[in-house]
Amino acid sequence: LAEAAGFDVEADCCQAPMPSSCGMISSPLLCGSKQCPYANECIASLAGYDSSQCTAPPPTCAVGDKDCEGEPANPYTCGPNKCAYKTVCDAQSAGFDLGADCCQDTRSNTACTADIASVSCGPPGGKQCSYSNQCLADSAGYNSNQCCNAVPDGIFCTADFKPVECGSIPCVYSNQCQADAAGAT
Repeated sequence: LAEAAGFDVEADCCQAPMPSSCGMISSPLLCGSKQCPYANECIASLAGYDSSQCTAPPPTCAVGDKDCEGEPANPYTCGPNKCAYKTVCDAQSAGFDLGADCCQDTRSNTACTADIASVSCGPPGGKQCSYSNQCLADSAGYNSNQCCNAVPDGIFCTADFKPVECGSIPCVYSNQCQADAAGAT
């Protein structure tokens, strides 16, 4: 069909994935010499690619037009591409709302262990910021009363939205599977 529509299959087309039960995880990849886009590794594998043939696309980060030279260093990471901005001015000039779109970065002079015990911090129902451990969250300005155990990477739960509230803080998870995975029950 592609050839009948005037496409050169080798030059213009990417392999479509076979039907599957891949999760709805968004972790975009570009695969093969044509840099074919796929939503995640599972879908790329169904199109015939293995992880050695795929790379994450480079993030696109907005740049503001305001001169923020001389502003105090106060680093934030903003947006779905986790764009790094050195100052509040830089982040806001790029169009980000600090409270809704950004997470405070950890201070570079903080001495924390490399232990991975991920936490998610922020107001219940509000923007949640993830840190590898509570020490790093503390250095970003949070305290243990503002953080909940995060769902570990690699855990697959259904996309059912049936919120559950756990603990005294309280910690809200999208469903019971996520609460269990975070060890919050």
